[in-house]
Amino acid sequence: MTKSYAAIVEARAQVDLVPLATGRLETLTVDIGSEVKKGEVIAELSHSTLDAQLQQAQAEFAAVKAAAKPNELQARAQLNAALAALNQLLNPSASDLEIAENRVTTAQSNLDRAKTKSAVAMAQSELSSAKTRLKQLQNPLASDLQRKLSAVAKAQSELNSAETKLNQLQNPSETDLVVAESAAAIAQSRLDSAKTKLSQLLNPPAPDLAAAEETVADARSNLSAAQTQLNQSISKQPSVQWRLVLGARIRLQANKATLENPALNSGLTPEEIADAEEAILANQERISVVLRELRSAPLLSPDDPYNSGSLIPADIRAALSTESEALKALETAEAKLREVKDPSQDTMDLVQNDVRVAQAALHSAQARLQELRNPSERTVALAQNNVAIAQASLDSAKEELKELQSPSQTRISLVRNNVAIAEAALVSAEAQARYEVDAAQAGLNVASARLNQLKTPRPAELADAKAQVAAAEQTLALNREAYARHNIQAAQARVNQIERQLAETQVLAPFDGVVTQIWLSLGAIASSRPKTPIVTVVSKDVVVSLRVEETAVAYFREGQSVQFASPALAGQRLELRIDRVAPAGDQKDHTFLVQMSPLGTVPDLKPGLSGEVSILAGRENVVLVPKEAVRRQGSEFSLFIVQDARAHFVEVAGGLTDGKNMEILGGVQPGDQVVVSGQNLLDEGTQVNVITN
Repeated sequence: MTKSYAAIVEARAQVDLVPLATGRLETLTVDIGSEVKKGEVIAELSHSTLDAQLQQAQAEFAAVKAAAKPNELQARAQLNAALAALNQLLNPSASDLEIAENRVTTAQSNLDRAKTKSAVAMAQSELSSAKTRLKQLQNPLASDLQRKLSAVAKAQSELNSAETKLNQLQNPSETDLVVAESAAAIAQSRLDSAKTKLSQLLNPPAPDLAAAEETVADARSNLSAAQTQLNQSISKQPSVQWRLVLGARIRLQANKATLENPALNSGLTPEEIADAEEAILANQERISVVLRELRSAPLLSPDDPYNSGSLIPADIRAALSTESEALKALETAEAKLREVKDPSQDTMDLVQNDVRVAQAALHSAQARLQELRNPSERTVALAQNNVAIAQASLDSAKEELKELQSPSQTRISLVRNNVAIAEAALVSAEAQARYEVDAAQAGLNVASARLNQLKTPRPAELADAKAQVAAAEQTLALNREAYARHNIQAAQARVNQIERQLAETQVLAPFDGVVTQIWLSLGAIASSRPKTPIVTVVSKDVVVSLRVEETAVAYFREGQSVQFASPALAGQRLELRIDRVAPAGDQKDHTFLVQMSPLGTVPDLKPGLSGEVSILAGRENVVLVPKEAVRRQGSEFSLFIVQDARAHFVEVAGGLTDGKNMEILGGVQPGDQVVVSGQNLLDEGTQVNVITN
């Protein structure tokens, strides 16, 4: 169906132009209907007084500027330089003092470091070490002899071990062969067991599968019995809340049964399946809401999930607990059945890893057995090489022991030569240290003298600086003129100020548009305070605006096309595009602002025109009920239907409305009898008489 709404044409932008200055309107360049461009002069106030003031200010600026001669500027610069030099002597800057003090500190640090330089200490240490080595060579310590003896014993032990391993490799014992064969057999048994487990996982035995399926069937039967028992307990309760819970549970169980049974859901369309899933969620939410209300009393114990102190009767609490346990048992059984039919990737990975580990262990055991039975040439060569290395280590240890017990004259001469070299190095290090101390002391003296000069300048330097200042002051006095530099700056500021005031006497167009109103005539006084507008300018672009009630705002979408008609357009219908739908509505009348613009240029569409916007807002094959039959509370809709001469309360999902009917998206079916009056007198189950008009 098509719905129509009253609308009005408005300019996209509108402004009343007010001058920044106050004065008589002298020039007006536009009329009503005149088109203007952004920045165009629309009006101008009288400014003869400002013109005269500008001419005078410019003349004064020229005179002041000409009076400042170059000689004066040069003399002032010389005086400033002389004053700065004198001030530097009398009051050295903090930065200069800091630099001088830092240099003194650095020089002192260099001197301290030179006095304590470690080169001499290092030379002394090396000389002491050389003398100690010579003494130990000539008179070895008992501990050194013992250490060398221990090294010989260790090398002999390692040689014996290497020879034993080589002998075992070339001539393995019967015991070693038996142990290796046993390890290979155990590894083969573990591999067979892992492969059997993997095979059973990929192809589960029929008895295991049948047992898992039987467990699922028993769990489903127990759950069905628990649900039936709970429904029977709820059906004994007379309140509306429990009847709502019972109805929601029955619908929930029916929808679940349909979706879980292939025989029932094979013929359903995707839309029907989606509706059933949505109904399941809605009924679960409805049950949860009611049960939360009934569990209003505080928990007496954290182990009491159904709150024995609440409004839920004891038999229902027990049935709820039984149903919950049955549901958990079913979920556990179904998970085990899925694991038997289609084991998880984690399980598969674990068992396959066990097979790989067992395979690797078998390969290792077989390789060990093969190595004992028939060792490879490489293994034998490696063992022989280890024996040779151990023999070389033993020979080296014996040679070192012999050298310690009876050192050669060549070795003694070499160590004595090292002592002489260390003594010469010590003499050189001491001479270098004395030179560095003297140089550091000289640097400290220079830095200290510079710091003292900054703090207390020499009289000759101070007298010379004062003479320079006196000479510069005399030169400036001879070149000083009648006007100072600040007079030039003041004159320039005066000129700039008057030029700004002149600019404020003009009124400029803020954007491209059309003049729709002229408020003042030539000769009238315009003012910014109080505001006195001169003209009104609106933009050429227009928008069509309307306000729509909250129940119909869903018809309008940004980018959607609508039709517009106006008495001023002589039967012409324009196509508009929706530019904006307000994200929030008016809190008083619950309406939303919708703005549209024409597709293309429409010269006859002017601000202020009224009209009507038409939009297609119909649906086919929907359930309709009279609007007076629907009760609304907040965002919830409900009504009463009549079944077996009794009124039944039903929550419904409301859709679009027109003047008489409301679309019902869910909750009732075509053909249901609906109560259209007297609903406020009814309760759930109230007996009624149906009167047919």
